[in-house]
Amino acid sequence: MTPHPMPNAGACTTQPTCAPTCPLCGEPNRCAPAAAGSFEVVCWCTTVKIAPGALERIPVESRGKACLCAACAAGTT
Repeated sequence: MTPHPMPNAGACTTQPTCAPTCPLCGEPNRCAPAAAGSFEVVCWCTTVKIAPGALERIPVESRGKACLCAACAAGTT
């Protein structure tokens, strides 16, 4: 696994709120900004290593709109 390139990289960066589901598998992503409706809270994804290729698997139309779930971020799905 490679380090997360920067806080919220590949996650919600362009929307006022994030989608609450993973763009790869559709399961809940436990995104703190999505739950809070604000980027003022820190998401779990900023402190973990994202599996190589995980961010590239996100469909283009979903990039910057939703966090991966922990399983997809780890590359286990």
